[in-house]
Amino acid sequence: MRLLIGIVSLAAPALLCASAHASEKLKPFTVEVTNHRQTPVVSLGFAPDGGSAAPVNQLKKPIPSGKSAKVTIRAKKDVCSFTVSGAYGDGEEISGSGLNLCDDRVLALVD
Repeated sequence: MRLLIGIVSLAAPALLCASAHASEKLKPFTVEVTNHRQTPVVSLGFAPDGGSAAPVNQLKKPIPSGKSAKVTIRAKKDVCSFTVSGAYGDGEEISGSGLNLCDDRVLALVD
């Protein structure tokens, strides 16, 4: 029983922190992603540059070769620069930083 109480007491500060961040004003960014490679994009995520959070996959389904998909992400109102990471179906990784979503909301993935 002590172990369970210890886990709950460790989780409580994290829950309080998460709810404090949830109240911050977040702005949605819709990014159009086009896959120009011959293999599907199976995961793709965005995170603000300089932050501690790693990009989390935001695709509901893979993006086939030659197709596009819209991805909506949320960030603080004054954040424009993002890191992107993901993977193709053949195991190749997608990575980059400095993507300015305030100025350009189109991402073309190429070889």
